[in-house]
Amino acid sequence: MRTVALVVLTFASFDAFACRMNPPRTAPSYSDLANTSDLIAIVHVERIRPLSPEDEAFMERVFIDPPVNVVIRLPTTSAEFSTVRVLKGKQPEQFLIQNGATNCDVYFLEDKDYLVFAQWPSSSDEIVPLYGTFPIDQSQHSLAALAEVESSLNPPNPARP
Repeated sequence: MRTVALVVLTFASFDAFACRMNPPRTAPSYSDLANTSDLIAIVHVERIRPLSPEDEAFMERVFIDPPVNVVIRLPTTSAEFSTVRVLKGKQPEQFLIQNGATNCDVYFLEDKDYLVFAQWPSSSDEIVPLYGTFPIDQSQHSLAALAEVESSLNPPNPARP
């Protein structure tokens, strides 16, 4: 009985971390992301910068006394990265990428590689990753997704008659 309760609690807590939106968020296909992104690059996250003292104070205020009927964007940490390879676009000059604030955002971990899809930043100096950005590792899913992106960026040449 204890084992069953432990398994149920484990799955319940795992499910609590899942992104929930109403309506549900659907991930675009990797080929759609490849076609619509300004920048596609494999990056290596070097370091996660902590929140500034001002952002920390804002977060504390929001959680102690949340505003009512006001849409807010929580402050996020930034990830310092190095570019491993650019698949589309130009080499980013800035080396900061916005880290996620919620489990529905792209969330980066230090010392990991990611395939980042992004639009060029307009008002900030940070790159904002698009939903669909994923970690690069040796898993079958990661390798297949990377292959799909590369093939959509480099379609085969049609045979000439």
